[in-house]
Amino acid sequence: MPMVEAGFLPRWTRPIRIPESVPLRHADPPFGLAGERGTWRLPLELARDVAPETLLKLQTGGGRNARPGFADDQAADPRGEGYVSLQGPDGAPVPLTPDEARSYYTLARPERALRAGEVLTLVVGDRSGGGPGARMPTMRALNKFVVLYEAQDENDRPNQWNPANGGRIVAACSMHVLGGPIHHVRAYVPSHARPGQEIVVLVRPEDEHSNLSPERLDGGRVSLNGRALDARAEAVPESSCLRLHVVLPHEGVHRLRVAAGPGGWTAEANPIVCADSRPALRPHWGILHAHTEMSDGRESLDAYFHQLRREAGLDFGATGDHDSRSEHPDGFWQATCRAVRRWHDPGAFVTFLGYEWARWRRNGDGDRNVYFLHDDRPMYRADDADYPSPPDLFAALQDEAALVMPHHTARSGNPCDWKDHDPVHERLVEIYQILGCYECSEEDGNPLPQRSDPAPFRQGYVRNALAAGWRVGFTGGGDDHEGHAGTEFPHKLGDEWRMVGLTCVLAAACTREAIWDGLWQRRVIATTGPRILLDYTLSGRPLGSELSLAEDGALDGRRTLDVRCHATAPLEWIQIVRNNTVVHTHAVEAPDCELTWVDDAPLGGLWMPAARYCPHPFCFYYVRARQRDGQMAWASPVWIGP
Repeated sequence: MPMVEAGFLPRWTRPIRIPESVPLRHADPPFGLAGERGTWRLPLELARDVAPETLLKLQTGGGRNARPGFADDQAADPRGEGYVSLQGPDGAPVPLTPDEARSYYTLARPERALRAGEVLTLVVGDRSGGGPGARMPTMRALNKFVVLYEAQDENDRPNQWNPANGGRIVAACSMHVLGGPIHHVRAYVPSHARPGQEIVVLVRPEDEHSNLSPERLDGGRVSLNGRALDARAEAVPESSCLRLHVVLPHEGVHRLRVAAGPGGWTAEANPIVCADSRPALRPHWGILHAHTEMSDGRESLDAYFHQLRREAGLDFGATGDHDSRSEHPDGFWQATCRAVRRWHDPGAFVTFLGYEWARWRRNGDGDRNVYFLHDDRPMYRADDADYPSPPDLFAALQDEAALVMPHHTARSGNPCDWKDHDPVHERLVEIYQILGCYECSEEDGNPLPQRSDPAPFRQGYVRNALAAGWRVGFTGGGDDHEGHAGTEFPHKLGDEWRMVGLTCVLAAACTREAIWDGLWQRRVIATTGPRILLDYTLSGRPLGSELSLAEDGALDGRRTLDVRCHATAPLEWIQIVRNNTVVHTHAVEAPDCELTWVDDAPLGGLWMPAARYCPHPFCFYYVRARQRDGQMAWASPVWIGP
């Protein structure tokens, strides 16, 4: 494929769940393009002898780390779409029986012993019987692998995500599923700069499915309000992305226009505020919650951090894999710690060590992500006898510089009922992630409810936590398992498309300590994926603040909210929420908006009653915005007490 040969082919890495003792061969050809039809031969070299009559099963996709499968693969009709066949070491066909589970096949039991080093060949898209070939999945997947297992019985479907099953793997083969030809480009810039300062415009080439295309861009042009800017092009290491270095000539809220490549693809970058004065706190974008091959995600940690920094232009990222020892043993956690240290680059890209505490007992504990300020901290596991419940986790973190963040709180599978709370460490909550928004119910005005769960746990909405006295800032999470964290890849959920969320932190610098301070002080904004700049002050205090009448008596009779929003598309509205009720809606038709709203109702008539986690009456405000394309942002609350 000339496009790939002349473009960028990602490096090969061994999936962590394939034991070193198992030879790992590559497909022929070693890659396919997303959505492409073709034929691929996957050699499976046996790692050890296999006795006659051994029950073997083949897994071509699914099963957490091995997903996605090949599109419509089947072993029943040689003339049909997606036909797969298996050839023995002598080239003779080996019958395959489809398993009840998708992408599992049972092999005919071998009549003779198979020897270590012998090769069975899986032919994906076998056309020898007149079939049209097979299609690659439409989702990019690096180091996608196929495995051959020893099975215990006909109903056994071993799953490679559990390291304990690694010893049952007898052969494996991997291939890359790459993006296709460039269909469009995206452009990302920092959210703040000064006139005369050089900035980097990251240009990301994508195929029709929004995968990163392997085609390289030969250069690009940048313009501001129709005026061309001098742009110095630089290739991104180990990527097909491009950096364009430009200087902004004057102040303003700018949206740079980029044109790149022989196709003349164009894109408008996210808004950048250019001002002579350098604000004390500036927007920094990142991902706090995603999964890699260290638990049930697909990509490696290195691929994850590489994408966040070099292919999505983010400022920070955290690990967020499950804590279960059955899928994330101690050796994996040590490798996670090393990756966090390796990718941390103060001033350029910040990493945080984190994990997902999750036992799925469905008793209201919920899933809680844990993040550490410092490197090489222990993992306090939900399946360990010492930390089986949230209070046990809180006790373990008592002396740690740590943050705890509940996520998908109203998902009925493992919801959060807000009964347990650590006000010291539990200062954030994930209000949006790829499954949907957990702010409130659809009946109460949630425009983006979760669609993949027909019966949400109503007590788990974030508004119930706020009413119970929780003081938590809002983050936008990913829960991405497919290797697209930080990008605008659309995931289909039911009849809707959702992107991975992003979190914006207002911080003094791109350092771990500064971004941690922004997270700790709840100076955070959640979005559904776009880099929407939403900010406000309440009587001069920033979002995330805790105010009191004792310190400022003027708050009793007048509270002024000054709101600023610079969106990535025309806005539909900006809403001010007070005590879980929308008290002001400002209709907007442009991408930029500044508004001032004064609440002069006496606080005495507004107080929410003392609650379980707030011993005195309180009042809170927050701001949310919606674009006409349906994308949203939420700015964290400000609280007022007596």
